[in-house]
Amino acid sequence: MSAVLPSGFVRNPNLHAYMFVSPDAASRREVSRRIAKSILCRDKNDNAEPCEKCDCCIKMDAKTHPDCIVIGADEKTGVDDIRSIVSEAYLATNEADFKVFILEDADEYNVQSQNALLKIIEEPPQGVKFILTASSQGAILPTVRSRVCSVSGSVRDIESIIAEVKKSKPSLSDEQIKTLSYFVEGYEKADIKNLDEAKIFDYVNKAQLYLSAKDSGILMSLPIKREELMLCLQVFMLSVRQLALSKATGRITEGVLDSTLFSQCNAKVSMKRAHALYDLFEESYLLAEGYANVNAVLGYLFENVR
Repeated sequence: MSAVLPSGFVRNPNLHAYMFVSPDAASRREVSRRIAKSILCRDKNDNAEPCEKCDCCIKMDAKTHPDCIVIGADEKTGVDDIRSIVSEAYLATNEADFKVFILEDADEYNVQSQNALLKIIEEPPQGVKFILTASSQGAILPTVRSRVCSVSGSVRDIESIIAEVKKSKPSLSDEQIKTLSYFVEGYEKADIKNLDEAKIFDYVNKAQLYLSAKDSGILMSLPIKREELMLCLQVFMLSVRQLALSKATGRITEGVLDSTLFSQCNAKVSMKRAHALYDLFEESYLLAEGYANVNAVLGYLFENVR
């Protein structure tokens, strides 16, 4: 049975960089190649599933497609090797409309290699796509993470999460259910039954006020308890990621911000600012995760926000 395309890719099939995260090496190999097959397919369906019949699909099955370049986990990935990948990216495709690079186990790249890869992932040549795989996101630089669409190895898609949230939280409105569901999809530590939805909705409102420039001082009212601060920062991260995906695709992207909140924020936040804010919020989250002193985390956030 063929690997299933992650729902995050199906919803955003036209981006230039993806990262598939799963602890299972076989899943990482299979799904990354399935995504590449979808990108290269000449007759994919509306759900991005490849046709399995065109010349590109046949060559992908045979592992002979010249425009799918796999950099295996056992290959050298030093700075010079990354520069070779960058040079290859600027060469014309052989026969397909796109050239796809699969970079396996990118979480094992050192800091220098990831930094060398950053610019080409941020601004690749026309028609070039990157698929990174990782066993976890922890060793991937925040600057790299914020510039790729992360798709999880979780078997849960957004439709099943919505159904689960609706069953667990029957008193919520449809818009609240969607907001909570996209939070659960984007936050791997979320436990639906034990979520404090009132806090999450409050943090979404804070994110909207800040990102729409209605209250630039809202960051001064962030929670001072570590667990609550981490939850709040996660909402802010998901909000700016939603905006960044919209800028990249040129269309409204669903997420924790509903359509009204999204429009207000999207008008005020550029792609560059969305990336910068994501980096800042994620670094603050990582500090909160490792620091007992929340005041130090908040100080870092206030000092670096622009």
